[in-house]
Amino acid sequence: MPPLFTVKMDARIGSWLLSSLKRKTARPRRLMRLVVGEVAKLARDNFRRLNSSRSKYGHKFYITEGEKKTTSDVEKDGLSGVVKIDSVQMLHKLKGGTVYPKNKFLAIPVTEWAKSQKQTPGDIYGIELYNFGKRPFLAREGKDGQPKEGGPDWILLRSVTHKPHPEVLPARQDIDAVVRHATRLYEDSLEKEWLKNT
Repeated sequence: MPPLFTVKMDARIGSWLLSSLKRKTARPRRLMRLVVGEVAKLARDNFRRLNSSRSKYGHKFYITEGEKKTTSDVEKDGLSGVVKIDSVQMLHKLKGGTVYPKNKFLAIPVTEWAKSQKQTPGDIYGIELYNFGKRPFLAREGKDGQPKEGGPDWILLRSVTHKPHPEVLPARQDIDAVVRHATRLYEDSLEKEWLKNT
């Protein structure tokens, strides 16, 4: 079967394209900057999604500890890059572990009202310490020295163990898809540059 069409490249375009590709692949910093930048954007988007789905009480944990502390950088050789989340709290969220208090107890909110407070219990007027039964707790003071609504607003614990939350980071397939997309964007920019010079 004869060929359907013939493609020829003149020497001027060929030499420009080859030298351009050699230069860009010998120093792939621009590509790597684009790739790690897109992966960092994916991580920030994931933190915003988690924040909107879990922060019912106005807390901005995933924004302050995740989105705002995510950075990207390219290594000197340009062949690798890193997306960094500079937060010990986020590492703890990802891997799990036990939290111990700075003082005697951790105050864990258990009522809707307590969860909606933006201040620590010690800064809220009218909160009292009660010690009924096995475990001390904090609550709003009611009538006759009893807790308001009959129970704790915060329970006090010596430590809390959290399970790992792998969804803190984007899924592997999402990261791979973003890397492929960033590479295609880079290829498109090369093509536009080539067309401009032809």
